[in-house]
Amino acid sequence: MTQVVNYSLFGTYYLGDKISHNGVFYTCLLENGYKFNDIRIPLVNGWKEIETPSWQPVEYPL
Repeated sequence: MTQVVNYSLFGTYYLGDKISHNGVFYTCLLENGYKFNDIRIPLVNGWKEIETPSWQPVEYPL
């Protein structure tokens, strides 16, 4: 299981990185961050919201 970190303006993000911002999950589409001198907050070009399925209970036999 992969830990998803909260977005930070001081982070550097690479293609495929996943972050959480205000309770919504995003995946990085364009490398960005302070090391690239190109900070892109989620909801701006360079990020795509990840659609997560609703939690469904699973029944297990006793």
